[in-house]
Amino acid sequence: MFDENYPVIDDWMITGGRVFISKTLEESANVIFEGITGYNEFNRTQFRTYGNPTRLKSDKDLLWVRSMV
Repeated sequence: MFDENYPVIDDWMITGGRVFISKTLEESANVIFEGITGYNEFNRTQFRTYGNPTRLKSDKDLLWVRSMV
């Protein structure tokens, strides 16, 4: 949202892609970035990420993941 009282921040972020159980968040971010840009050597700043490899426990979660494939 644009507001004249705040500066425009010229920043980039990458969205899209899936984090699979077999990969960490960092590995997934690298795969997504390389897939989009073609670069495998890059610097990145990660401010905060929440994730847990065992986050998919309920049948509802697993059903949602399977529907995305």
